[in-house]
Amino acid sequence: MGALAGAKILVIEDMQELLIFHRRWLSIEKAEFYGSMTGEDGIRTFRETPDIELVMLDILLPDMDGLKVLQQLREINPDIPIVVCSGYNETMEELMKYPHVRFVGKPFVLPELRRIIVEMSGRQANAS
Repeated sequence: MGALAGAKILVIEDMQELLIFHRRWLSIEKAEFYGSMTGEDGIRTFRETPDIELVMLDILLPDMDGLKVLQQLREINPDIPIVVCSGYNETMEELMKYPHVRFVGKPFVLPELRRIIVEMSGRQANAS
């Protein structure tokens, strides 16, 4: 089994193609995928699924700023690891103020994204 097998991962991403991509590769990894295309839906999903282990978050969402989403997720669970995947690098400095946050720029390379997710989730990187 892979390092992410059984991991519950929420992806908040407004580009449907990327959401589908993440669902596919995470299902190959045997992770449990939760997807949201808006910040509001992502926050609701996170609140309703308290055992989510990691959140992948886009910064530019149609309904609210990704930093606000991050702040609300942290109000629910201050320790949740969050991987921000964005082509919008201007907020990176603000993001680094938060513990357990990593930034991955778009376009990303999947092996690097996977490595960061495994590391952030606290799972064994050598299990693949």
